[in-house]
Amino acid sequence: MFIFEQRKMMSGPAVTEKRTDFGVPPITRAVRLLRAIANGERAENMSATARALGINRTTLMRILATLEEERFIEKHPDGHGYRIGLGLVAIAAMGSPTKDLTDLAPPIVRKLAQDLGLSAHLGVLDKSNVIYLMRERPNTPLASNIQPGSHIPAYATTLGRAILATWNPKDVQALFEGVAFESFTDATPNSLPKLLEALDRDRKSGISSSEGYYLPGVWSLGTAVRDQSGTAIAALNVTGTPQHFTEPDERREEIAAVLKQAAKDLSERLGYFAPTS
Repeated sequence: MFIFEQRKMMSGPAVTEKRTDFGVPPITRAVRLLRAIANGERAENMSATARALGINRTTLMRILATLEEERFIEKHPDGHGYRIGLGLVAIAAMGSPTKDLTDLAPPIVRKLAQDLGLSAHLGVLDKSNVIYLMRERPNTPLASNIQPGSHIPAYATTLGRAILATWNPKDVQALFEGVAFESFTDATPNSLPKLLEALDRDRKSGISSSEGYYLPGVWSLGTAVRDQSGTAIAALNVTGTPQHFTEPDERREEIAAVLKQAAKDLSERLGYFAPTS
């Protein structure tokens, strides 16, 4: 089975807790834990997780139990650790300015995955990262295990680049000022100049493409979704193996056409209609 592995974000020394005059330490610890789980930490090894987050092991156990009771997290289906629960996803969607987006997108994302036999995702920008709002996996051995709520650097995913390609380059420069670029693979745009070059290519082609930018052997195409004002507020992408995009030779163009149509459909549901030439 071909599986996209979620990158662990828990390596390194223990986190030093920051206190403020108005902060509530137990809530801060719970939020820190939720972010870690959203980024792929399963909290299966309690001691390691407690050490990485700077949380007492007993406190960690209590937070996990509370979050699970409130359905903010849930046991992973494979029996190992936790993942973000539907309770938290539902609250985030209800209170988010992207509520219309998350209301309208599910059938389109689902159809996209079914039509192409690829994993399909919907994401939005959160500063210099992308938040995955939605994932649909096809009924094939190919699967993506990137969970809704996961944060990934925008420069490393076609979801982020598809949105950034609609921006003025000066605004992109301002957003990434001081951001440390990480080379997830040899293909990752690991500097601002390389990102700007990639965005220029994306802008000219009308679609963002990745040949192993985030994970080796994982290819992707992405395109922006616009709201009524014409602003790119989200992006759709599909991911698979190189063979899914190259066999037959015209397959990539077919995938791009279906993806663009899905983004057009969703944009129109949000009130945006591209001008006709």
